[in-house]
Amino acid sequence: MKRAAPLFSSNPRAKTVCFDKGNGKVSAFKPDAVPENHFHLGNRNYGVVSDFACVTRIHLRRYTLDATGSHLPIKDGITVTPFVWLALVREFAAIDQAFDDGKVFVIKE
Repeated sequence: MKRAAPLFSSNPRAKTVCFDKGNGKVSAFKPDAVPENHFHLGNRNYGVVSDFACVTRIHLRRYTLDATGSHLPIKDGITVTPFVWLALVREFAAIDQAFDDGKVFVIKE
């Protein structure tokens, strides 16, 4: 069995990783031109909604800046279905409620 090729390479001629190859959309973008399916989550984290082969996915990725100032996704991240995303959002609401009720404490250094 062959190993999968790495997503990123130090070779500048290597293919760029795409979330939605069907539309030809490349996942790299400039900070002043964020694609409509990318949602900034803070720092360099983005949520990306893609639809490939009639299957919707939500990608949570961290991006880095390249030499040209474009954001490029790094390999760290997760991909979930809308069903799993909704379950996570519901849990976020429960965590927020626990904070409000004083049941959760954040300890900082």
